[in-house]
Amino acid sequence: MQGIQNMAAAIADAMIANFGETVTFTRPSGEYNPTTGAVDEDPETWTEKVWFTDFSQFERNTGQGIIQAQDRKALYPGTSENTPQPGDEIERSDETQWRVEAANLDPSKAFYNLQVRPR
Repeated sequence: MQGIQNMAAAIADAMIANFGETVTFTRPSGEYNPTTGAVDEDPETWTEKVWFTDFSQFERNTGQGIIQAQDRKALYPGTSENTPQPGDEIERSDETQWRVEAANLDPSKAFYNLQVRPR
């Protein structure tokens, strides 16, 4: 099984490397500091290469209305140091802003399938 996961990771990494683009992720924070009584609002940011693609008609039909017309799919490497999560914000090189609505790790653990929506 490990061999299949390694092969899937290699294929996903190659697809993202060849078709992806480097984007900036921002994770809004808002952790309460009980010592100061203030909310720490320093966001966490990182860059990652992801591949933006469209959802298939099958995915849209089986999405039970969760996937909206303007939503895109973004493939994010499963080998990344950072784990994407809903609420993360993405800025592309053309300065368009996207928000992660869902982040699901593929069963092979090779990539995350992100549902992103324009902001």
